[in-house]
This record gives sequence, C-alpha cells and structure tokens, in this order.
Amino acid sequence: MIDMGTYHVDVVTQQTRNQPYVHITPLKDCLCGYTGTLHPHVSDGNLCMGELRQHMYNAWGERNIQAIIDMIRATLDNYNPGSP
Repeated sequence: MIDMGTYHVDVVTQQTRNQPYVHITPLKDCLCGYTGTLHPHVSDGNLCMGELRQHMYNAWGERNIQAIIDMIRATLDNYNPGSP
C-alpha cells in the first residue's frame, strides 16, 4: 500500500450549476516519488474525476453527501501510475 499523504478537501456546491466542485489542498507527505506530482489524481488543487464525474453529479443531484465523500476518499486512496 502506498501512503498518498494527507489532504484537506473542500466540496463547493453550486446551486446554479447543480454540480459539486472539489478542491484539494495538500497538508503533509503528499509527494509521490513515481511521478513527482502531489498526487496522480490532483492537479493544481483540482481533483481529476475522469469517469467518476457523472457519478459525483448524480450523487449531488440526489443530495447523497455520503456517496460523494466515499467517492472522493476512494479516489485519493487510489494510486494508478498510468493515469496522472
């Protein structure tokens, strides 16, 4: 298991767009030696959601906050060197 560090996660909800915006702030031990980036799924504080994006939007539409938290956590705990 690779420790991907500690992050602060802000989920900003925009009622007019009906979709969440996820901003990630690295806190400690976030340097990934394989790519030299903070996290393979984080770029300039933005979470790269890829195929997860539509699932996040659906969960927000249903106001399923727990599902959003679970998806973000799973993404930040995941390491895929082919996807940065």
